[in-house]
Amino acid sequence: MLKHDSRVVKVVVHDTYNAIDFLEIHIPQREKGNLFVNTEPIYWQAKPIGYVEITYNDSAVARHIKEQKSFFLRIFGATFLVLFSVLIPLLYFQILRPLKKLTQQAMKLQNGKLDEPFAWTDRDEVGVLGQSFELARVQIQQHVEALKKASETDKLTKVFNRHKTDIVLEEEKRRTERYGHSFGILLADVDNFKGINDTFGHQRGDAVLEKIATLLKTNSRLNDTVGRWGGEEFIIICPEIDKQGLEEFAYKLVRLVANASFEEVSSQTISVGATLCYKGEELSRAVSRADGALYEAKSGGKNRAIIA
Repeated sequence: MLKHDSRVVKVVVHDTYNAIDFLEIHIPQREKGNLFVNTEPIYWQAKPIGYVEITYNDSAVARHIKEQKSFFLRIFGATFLVLFSVLIPLLYFQILRPLKKLTQQAMKLQNGKLDEPFAWTDRDEVGVLGQSFELARVQIQQHVEALKKASETDKLTKVFNRHKTDIVLEEEKRRTERYGHSFGILLADVDNFKGINDTFGHQRGDAVLEKIATLLKTNSRLNDTVGRWGGEEFIIICPEIDKQGLEEFAYKLVRLVANASFEEVSSQTISVGATLCYKGEELSRAVSRADGALYEAKSGGKNRAIIA
């Protein structure tokens, strides 16, 4: 039977007492692949008298392993396809898409785009990190807006400073060149301000400037820009206004300040010079014209408005 088994290469029966092999079957053509030797003892009355040594090849084992490997590969392939079809959507929606959103959020923060909020409702690690990014965006935006406001605002009077009013003047000049609409430039100077400082002190002088700035701002139109031009001088930039409207507005401000009450100082006046800036003329020329009108108002007795 062993002879007909294709795995058997050699069979030896050994007599231990006589130290001889009294049976040997050897089939050389079956010596292929890896060879294995299996030895089994022979007992007589519980005493070993010899052993049987069988040498066989691994062709059948290899074939069995190959068949098992093929089977497991098919099982693995089928399982992988099922898991792939389930896990990929889950991976995308739970990990990849939130990470992409988080990356976009980080890039917007890096590029300074602080006006685009991100809503995060997830409570996982990515969601918590995204919420932290959003909180950072809000805080940075608040700080940036505060810094921007501080850089544009006169610390004492709380109206725009000279830097900001220069920017607005340039913007209005570009609008004038594009659409052909003139805009008004109004310069207001506090009369006898040096005497206020000398008589009542600089703190009282600062209070007068604050009060006049508030009067100018609260009585200007919503689209007008009020700024501190320098020292005790203010500027109001008036878009979409004609000469008659500018004149009426200037005299209105002169009367408002003259009728206002100031602590300790009692009363105070301003002088105003105003003009229109037209398409095609230099902005500096229009500002100079308004400044000349202001000088004329101051020279003519103060507490008045001159329209150039």
